[in-house]
Amino acid sequence: MATAEYVSRLFSGWQTYPYNISTSPFDADANRYNERLSKDGERLFLPQEAKSELGMLTLISYKVVPSPEENNALKRVKVSSPYQLALCLKQQSSTRVFAISQAYSWGQLLITEEFFRKLLTALEVHPCFLDVVHIFGERITAVEESFAACFTRLYPSLSSSQNSSYEISYNFKYVVRHGRSLPQDPFSVRQTGVYHKYCANSTTCTWILLQPPEILSERIAKALGCVEESRPTSQFRYHALIFLCLTENLRDYLNYLEDQFSTLMDRGFFSNVKRATREGVIDTNFDDIRSLQIMTDKLKRLVHLLELNKTVCQRLQTFFDRMKPTSLEETASFLCQYEMMMGNCMFQIETHALQLTTMVSRAEGVGSMIEHILDVRSAETTYEMNSAMHEISKQSAQENKLVRLLTSQSTQDTRSMKVIALITSVFLPATFVATLFGSNFFGFEDTKDGHSLAIASNVWIYVIVAFAVSAITMAMWYWWYSRRPTTLDQDDETKSNTRNVLA
Repeated sequence: MATAEYVSRLFSGWQTYPYNISTSPFDADANRYNERLSKDGERLFLPQEAKSELGMLTLISYKVVPSPEENNALKRVKVSSPYQLALCLKQQSSTRVFAISQAYSWGQLLITEEFFRKLLTALEVHPCFLDVVHIFGERITAVEESFAACFTRLYPSLSSSQNSSYEISYNFKYVVRHGRSLPQDPFSVRQTGVYHKYCANSTTCTWILLQPPEILSERIAKALGCVEESRPTSQFRYHALIFLCLTENLRDYLNYLEDQFSTLMDRGFFSNVKRATREGVIDTNFDDIRSLQIMTDKLKRLVHLLELNKTVCQRLQTFFDRMKPTSLEETASFLCQYEMMMGNCMFQIETHALQLTTMVSRAEGVGSMIEHILDVRSAETTYEMNSAMHEISKQSAQENKLVRLLTSQSTQDTRSMKVIALITSVFLPATFVATLFGSNFFGFEDTKDGHSLAIASNVWIYVIVAFAVSAITMAMWYWWYSRRPTTLDQDDETKSNTRNVLA
């Protein structure tokens, strides 16, 4: 019964989080955060009937020195229900680390919305942490990968014998090998969300890590297992640990990009201005410009992500600088150590950003040079095409002269044929009359009165045969002409055949 009352009191009002926790209206708008969390619940969290997977790392007490029989004072627990979470929170501990993972990048957080609200209610998490949470979740719409969130809150202590309480939340971008065959780039950009709360009254720390890489979880567990490094008053140094851990792969990624860039740079530097005339010679083309543009965009994106990480580092550095005057002497010494660690991290980030900026400038220079080479080749190709067109024009002019000569000769031949036809027309009647009267059907006889024209009695045979042959000839011509298809009919038949084939 007592346990049920404890669970009910621990999760009291979880449905209306963050209304159920004490929050200043100057810090956050509880109504907006509640509505936004409900709206994005399907994208961020598992369905209600699904099983949650909440990893929990508990440090019983940083004062405990592990005995030979025990590994350390740490306990690892897999929490799958709010009731199990309540039982874990009921046990005393100086540090609790909660890890909420995703099944894959841009997937849902492996926790239900109800369980998540109960977790934040029990831990009294500031609602500004939700700005970090909303960056995660399933990617079903356009998501701004370059978005960054950072929140810091200092609660000054009323006693000079203890440090001030504080809350910190942010997201940090990093690169990691994805291990897939595609895309060709073996690295991908990912992010981790961090929430850290230190309570001065109970001297306890609470951590929530969203999608932490395995190496980071191991580094934090190793730090918590060390007595000197696990004090809640000095756990702000873990932020420097997080930054240093998540930036380790960046150097390998930059080396990979440098190698890819060198290949494209060689193609630009060592390619001939004119096109390659034999195999094995380095040549460049428009694909190289596209590859350089893709790489330049990728480099600029990385520069932007590093600037975001740098901004988060500077924001935390400023926050702890403000906390330093109100801290105890022991904590102040740890703050100095934190400053040195953050200085190292900032140096790495700035160095990588400078390297990327230099690569961007070089890529733009190489891309400009390749564009000039392609412009020269284009101008040369245009000149060759113009020369070829000029030669073609010359040949066309010569052909036109030949056509004009042939046309002139045809005209002369036509005129000659006209003369021949005219002469033929003039002599054709006389030829017909001479032929007709030179036949045996006509003759001249001597009579008493002189010569007279005599016509043979069988002249009708000539007339009948002539007319018959002419009629037969005309009939055969008409029959042949009527059966021969005209040009229009042929065109219609061709179109009809084409339609049939297409159909």
